[in-house]
Amino acid sequence: MHFFEALTGRNGVLSLVSHFSRGLSKLRLNSLTVVHNFHIRRSDNTTAAQRLFKTNHDSLLEYIAENIIDFPLPRARKAVNYFEPLYLQAKSA
Repeated sequence: MHFFEALTGRNGVLSLVSHFSRGLSKLRLNSLTVVHNFHIRRSDNTTAAQRLFKTNHDSLLEYIAENIIDFPLPRARKAVNYFEPLYLQAKSA
């Protein structure tokens, strides 16, 4: 049971994620803060933002889906020339 006690709460989760990913970037920490405040719900079905501001808000996932910009295209891959030792080119005599 002592293992699970270290994971309780937001700080425990952030500590675990930080430990396994060798630190958190500022962007990732901010993203996890938004998820914690607006998406994770208690047993009474309220988020931290609802309890703080005493008002309801739209679903975080719906907000992201409505406001997301198209993803950039993947980068072009370099052409790879594989050496095939069994492939012989025919030469004219």
